[in-house]
Amino acid sequence: MKGQGRIYWRGTAVWIGFYARNATGKAKERRESVAIALGLPVGTATESDARGLLVSRLADVGAGRFCADERRLMVSDLLDGYLTHQQLRLGGKPTPRATVSVIGLIRQDLGPVRVPELTTARLEKWAADMLASGLASGTVHHRIARLSAALRLAYPDRISRLPRLPRVAASPAREGFFSPEEFQRVLAALDDVYADVARFALLSGWREREVLGLRWAQVDRQAGQARLETSKTGTKRILPLEGDVAALIEKRWRLRVCRIGSVQTLTDHVFCRPNGQPVSEWSLRRAWGAACAVAGVRRYFHDLRRTMAREYRLAGVPESEVMRLGGWRTRDVFERYNIVVDEDLRRAMVRRQEAART
Repeated sequence: MKGQGRIYWRGTAVWIGFYARNATGKAKERRESVAIALGLPVGTATESDARGLLVSRLADVGAGRFCADERRLMVSDLLDGYLTHQQLRLGGKPTPRATVSVIGLIRQDLGPVRVPELTTARLEKWAADMLASGLASGTVHHRIARLSAALRLAYPDRISRLPRLPRVAASPAREGFFSPEEFQRVLAALDDVYADVARFALLSGWREREVLGLRWAQVDRQAGQARLETSKTGTKRILPLEGDVAALIEKRWRLRVCRIGSVQTLTDHVFCRPNGQPVSEWSLRRAWGAACAVAGVRRYFHDLRRTMAREYRLAGVPESEVMRLGGWRTRDVFERYNIVVDEDLRRAMVRRQEAART
């Protein structure tokens, strides 16, 4: 009967069939392999498994939770929906490149897979393959989290169930910070333009790509500010040009004139080599690695960003202002990077003891 569904066999595999309405409201029979639906090896599902799955599916149909067109959906469709949602959430602004990049990598691995075939076993193998390829556990954890977000966005309107996703522990937070002495040793081993890039990164807290992409069109020397039109999080930021950072910008302004052959011209980018070519990420990383080796320091360029956050906190700058300068949307940076200022803990202890005495 249409309302009760059926259980049947295809060779050694047990299947169920039941009716559900599609998007147009027409009732159509939906057939499912019990083994695939439950994430079991093919041919191992029993009739008892089939009865349990059929009861669950009929309950979903009765409650309006089942999507009859789900079998045609591919993971790539869900990823497209996720990107569209992100763009709408940002008010039509471009989705951050980091998000697009991660979704693209997930699409390479799982895009052609139909949603009903996205079983727990398949997802666990996907995670294991990524780890086996040498990816850090934090990277794998991040990709699984993005896929989870795409699935949750589609449930229950487009998909009827959420597969159980593998749990991969994120890498521990990096705790790399520069001491003033270490930073000076690295600066001494860098050529002038690379040293200026590092100084600006430490003073501003900007990411590597943000620093290298800075153009003179974004710098208003009269108003005393540099504008970052887009960022990893898709937000605009303004950096006040005061003190050391203002002096650094003035230095780069004096060096903006370059000569290409017999032609004298002005550079578009703030950080350019003497031939007028902007500093590339590849050349910076090569120079950075060599300078760290000479200085006997093992630090990532991104450690400058963490160091900036800690130094501002040590100077007594409130977390909210540090977040605005660095472009952090939440205070997770202070937890993930373990930016704990001893003076804050000391003040907390004093306040507690004073409260106990009153």
